[in-house]
Amino acid sequence: MAPGNPASGIVLHLDDSASSKTVLLVSNVVRWVSEVVVEVQNDSKAGPIAQTVDGEVSGAGTISRYLARAGGDVCFGRLFGETPEAQAGVAQWLTNSNTILTSPTGVTPASRLAALNVYLQPRAVLFGSGTTISVADIAAFSSVHKAVVALSPEDQASLPHLLRWFDYIQHAGDISGVYTKIPIKKPSFNPPALAAPAPKPAKPTEAESSASPPPKTPAASQATSETSKPSAGGKKEPADTSSKAAAEAKAGEGKADDSKEKKAKKEKPPAVKKEVDVSISALDIRIGVITKVAKHPNADALYVEDIDLGEGPPRQVVSGLAKFLTEEQMHGRKVVVLANVKPGKVRDVMSSGLVLCASNEDHTQCEPIVPPAGAEVGSKVTFPGYDGEPEPVLNPKKKQLEKILPDLKTDKDGVAKFQAVPFTTSLGPCTSSLKDAIIK
Repeated sequence: MAPGNPASGIVLHLDDSASSKTVLLVSNVVRWVSEVVVEVQNDSKAGPIAQTVDGEVSGAGTISRYLARAGGDVCFGRLFGETPEAQAGVAQWLTNSNTILTSPTGVTPASRLAALNVYLQPRAVLFGSGTTISVADIAAFSSVHKAVVALSPEDQASLPHLLRWFDYIQHAGDISGVYTKIPIKKPSFNPPALAAPAPKPAKPTEAESSASPPPKTPAASQATSETSKPSAGGKKEPADTSSKAAAEAKAGEGKADDSKEKKAKKEKPPAVKKEVDVSISALDIRIGVITKVAKHPNADALYVEDIDLGEGPPRQVVSGLAKFLTEEQMHGRKVVVLANVKPGKVRDVMSSGLVLCASNEDHTQCEPIVPPAGAEVGSKVTFPGYDGEPEPVLNPKKKQLEKILPDLKTDKDGVAKFQAVPFTTSLGPCTSSLKDAIIK
């Protein structure tokens, strides 16, 4: 490896790996927004290594952070976020970018792309609410580029949100040039043709308005003459009053009916209290890790686990997973836990939570829902569009959980969802290897 001249700036030694390309893209951004001098040397054996005035720096994440710091506060804020919370979120994406398509074990790259597609549905970029590209986007772009290039047109059409994000990153002015751009077929929108408005009726002219009313028809004239037909003596006979009496009687009946209807309206039936739907936001769902597991003393099908939820001492939770996973497979596993169920005894052992699992209909297959790689213990699972606060403790009498459970399922890609909304974390959705399964 040539020593370079770090006194004049930063010298990067890069190979052809995704990590090196991430560093190269970050250096492009730094040079775009600052005056930092960055020299790039291709080295097929080196991997991402930077020679700086402070010594040698290695690793895509460490080099990217060093480059951003060298570019100044504005540069660092753009690439890593302005707040400590944003910086922590971006750092998690950066750390796990190399495992986006390979973790968790048993989940195929196609499923991970589908999960990333779901995560990007309400977002322009991976982290933050705006459109600013961060290191998280750059690293993830480098990681998925090869897989996206290999997608067929049919597969591209099934991942519209992922492809929208991918196209946005590859056309960004300050990070293009490292990868060959691939054509993305964007969906077209043809607005429906609007029907022509109906013509307004023409207003009558002054001559038409002042014209005399139309003459009476023969039938009308005959009816008028019959009402006052002269008698033989020359006097007009009064019209027949029988029909008039009948009409008055009918009018009297109508008034009586009207009064009955008014009375009925006043006497409204008692209001029936409509049952209020339970929101998914009532559930407090968190990421936990199993720190201890043992067989239940009174039931062979049950495990008793200690689960760390990032709140202090671990919680004791009883789960019916002994038929499906060994103790070795359970220990150290990250799980998705419903934390606000009312504590209660299960076969004489106290349980203070519920491990959410995917299962087929006949319950011959069952496994815990899998958080995304790198998800922080204690972090909450949210559902975009449902922003209410969770209940402190679910009330069993209200059957809140029972009303929500029928809408918890995995889709055809294994993404865990409430109705059509994914179980969402800051690093993406939760998943399962069991597709189109129920969750309970």
